Amino acid sequence: FVENYRKLTRLPQPSLQPIAIRPMLSSLQQLTSTYGIAFSFKVYPEQLILKADKDMMEQLLLNLLKNAKEACEGIDAPKIEIWAEHVGDSIQITVSDNGQGIAPEALDKIFIPFYSTKAKGSGIGLSLCRQIVTRHRGKMSVQSDNHGTRFLVEFPE
Repeated sequence: FVENYRKLTRLPQPSLQPIAIRPMLSSLQQLTSTYGIAFSFKVYPEQLILKADKDMMEQLLLNLLKNAKEACEGIDAPKIEIWAEHVGDSIQITVSDNGQGIAPEALDKIFIPFYSTKAKGSGIGLSLCRQIVTRHRGKMSVQSDNHGTRFLVEFPE
């Protein structure tokens, strides 16, 4: 508990640098290849650059991918997709899965620190994700039903 609390309270200020999205997603694809889940990503434009803290972005995406993987356990033809695109004056990254979804009564609580619907969950993953996004002046939202979940993260350009 204490260690998880420290992760939440000691999040440093982001060290902003230009990050090429495609290579980062490609390396995440290699990491997730052992999941046994179809993982794909699209980046538009191809050379999309996000000015952010690289370690924090990797942590954000790894947390979202881990949750997507767990949501897909036990379903036929599990699939995770990431779209990264330049939209207006923001960069949007969407992580979606075709898993079991999040119960409607839990949906408005999932970003609360230490709230978890998982037996072995710590309840800090999504809270940490939201903090990372907020530190980058971004927004994070979620949509979910029994056909899957979609997290949308928006960062100012």
